[in-house]
Amino acid sequence: MLQDSYHIFDPENPTISKSELDLINKSPALYKRQIIDGIKPKPGRALTFGQAFHASVLEPMDFQDGFIVQPDELAALKKTTKAGKEAHAQFAVEHEGKTILTPQEGRDLAGMTQAIFAHPIASKLIQDAAQVEQAHFADFSQSHGRSVVARCKPDLITKSGVVVDLKSTASDLPDWFSKAAEPFRYDVQAVHYSAVLAESCGVGFDPSEFLFVVVTKSAPYSCAVFALESEDCVHASDEWAENMQTYARCLRDGVWPTSFENQSQVTRRFLPGWRRRRRAGR
Repeated sequence: MLQDSYHIFDPENPTISKSELDLINKSPALYKRQIIDGIKPKPGRALTFGQAFHASVLEPMDFQDGFIVQPDELAALKKTTKAGKEAHAQFAVEHEGKTILTPQEGRDLAGMTQAIFAHPIASKLIQDAAQVEQAHFADFSQSHGRSVVARCKPDLITKSGVVVDLKSTASDLPDWFSKAAEPFRYDVQAVHYSAVLAESCGVGFDPSEFLFVVVTKSAPYSCAVFALESEDCVHASDEWAENMQTYARCLRDGVWPTSFENQSQVTRRFLPGWRRRRRAGR
């Protein structure tokens, strides 16, 4: 699928998304390499599946226009044989412009979508959608000393103003926050989206009311709706503000340092909690 303009870096009018802010958090030099220089890792199959998942749930017409699931009988034909190679090539020609999904991916997408619409809370949120994947931009120049524009594209915003994000996971739902939400800084995502939306829409958005609709990628396709605690959002706000300040400084100075480039003393760190508990139990 073609990359839309929302994700294309414009050196004349730079903007930053939450995923790009994650790069700043890791290393401004990493942001420069991937976003400014355009040297990005090759997109994996997980990204394609994620795009198909969002389209299947939120924009079914776009799913039909942009994706096609291979029939089982075609998938069974090996591309190493002449007949299989010709059959696969013919299928690609017949569906030119569409992303081809495997039969298992198709079954998983169908199961995940069905699980969401069968969930009493998730289904009501989606049915109450007022906006779906609409881009928003906000200028935070006054608070950061130079032109600093942030952007976000919420999966959906309900008529009552609740921001909802769809997530698929390979983790068990009770473990989702520790195995996915924390490592990927979804608390910072809630703060980033809420800040951008408050500026662009002129009304307040409470990050603690930012809801995550999470569904497992494999059968039985469990679904749950999660929210963050207000205390976590306060800490995430500090982290977001620090990242934004770093980004503004790098833009102003044109200097994009690595994480420990100016380290002046040894850094001491705690072991992850599970390792400390294991060692204490010996």
